[in-house]
Amino acid sequence: MRSCGSLPRRPATSPGCRCRWTPGSCNGDHAGSSCHPERNAPPSGAATLVRLSHRGRRVAHTGCPEGHGGPRNGCHPVAVRNLLVRTGHVGARGTGHEDFQVTTAEQVVSRILQDVPQPIWVVDTDGRITFANPAAVAALGYQDNSEFLGKPSHTTVHYCPPDRPAGDENCALLAPARTGRAAHGESEHFIRRDGSLFPIAWWSSPIDLPAGRGVVLAFTDITERRCAEQTDRERDAATIRAAEAKAAQRRIMEQTTEIRRQTARNLHDGAQQRLVALMVSMELARGELAPGDSDLRVFLDSAVTETQSAIDELRELVAGLHPPTLQCYGLMAAVQGLADRMPIPSRITSNLGKRMSESVEASAYYAVAEAMANAVKHARANRVTVSVEFDGKALDIGVSDDGIGGARVGAGSGLVGLIDRIGAHDGAVEVDSPPGGGTTVRITIPVDPGSAGRRKPVKPGAHPSREA
Repeated sequence: MRSCGSLPRRPATSPGCRCRWTPGSCNGDHAGSSCHPERNAPPSGAATLVRLSHRGRRVAHTGCPEGHGGPRNGCHPVAVRNLLVRTGHVGARGTGHEDFQVTTAEQVVSRILQDVPQPIWVVDTDGRITFANPAAVAALGYQDNSEFLGKPSHTTVHYCPPDRPAGDENCALLAPARTGRAAHGESEHFIRRDGSLFPIAWWSSPIDLPAGRGVVLAFTDITERRCAEQTDRERDAATIRAAEAKAAQRRIMEQTTEIRRQTARNLHDGAQQRLVALMVSMELARGELAPGDSDLRVFLDSAVTETQSAIDELRELVAGLHPPTLQCYGLMAAVQGLADRMPIPSRITSNLGKRMSESVEASAYYAVAEAMANAVKHARANRVTVSVEFDGKALDIGVSDDGIGGARVGAGSGLVGLIDRIGAHDGAVEVDSPPGGGTTVRITIPVDPGSAGRRKPVKPGAHPSREA
């Protein structure tokens, strides 16, 4: 360290200096030499604090930077003042040797605790509250900390559920006073002054106090966070329920389709075949009649005609349940067969060249069947147009008629059932039916690109553009 004697000397007192600093008052090893205020000053930002009187004299020393030489080697109050002004720990009220105010370490910490928005308090070794900053007072709903200082922390503000043992020895927040280890949790509740409870996230650390080990506690009201988490959970649960409901709806629809197909097959292979065999037997019996059995011939002719009518109606019933064409040749072949049975002309266009999944084809077929049936029964239409387009991602179906219009969703069970069936595939149904302007039903069914085309391809001629 350079000798202070090499520096320019200054007068023992300066005009306006209230400190009455003298060269010998430094009380260091260089007593009797001039003590320059800046030469021995710590570097800017050094962690050095001294306690000074308001007159500028040193009362206590709290540490010097390494190499400074300690408290006895030129720790000039003015130099320390300049350091504290540069680091923001003091507020200067002038220049030179005028009086100034020094912020001590204790004052800095006290100001931080007063201004920090984090609720903080201290509990002594007996479990009593000895300190609470304004943020803690406000969080607990008190007007002043004097309302609970000195009171037991555990019984004053900490809620203890009935199923948990009471007492400070069982308090998780006070455990660091016993264990010496910090603790954290988010499952506790505090009690406000008005008796209401609120959940907290808390951090507790041991602290050595004059009377023994206590704890310093910081906590945060997490009511809003819990509400947000609850909202997220409810939203996720609603999403899961909606997905499960659609999955269940799709399963029910697929099971219904399978039941329809099985019933149609049983009717075709059972009742229909029996009727056909009966009609063949009556034809053979009619061929064996003698020319004079005219009355019996008339009876057999009538029986054959009725049997044929029963077979035709049964075939219609089978087609309505689940047309065999749909399973064998695909959607457009089934729609074409549907148009063949319509009592009014229809026009069908399509670019569909691959098979869809069974559930998609069945839903699309029944949707078209419902829309075409409504055109005949309710709209009193003279013509129906059906278009089926596939863009690789979705199946777009349109059914239009020139009827009286005025169709409304919910007015009949037909459109409601159609919407439910399409909704099971996350599809959409739009109905445009102005009074007197006909009705257009637009159906969109999302299709997994990987599932399209896996089934048997449509035979040529099964989906031509046609006008009947």
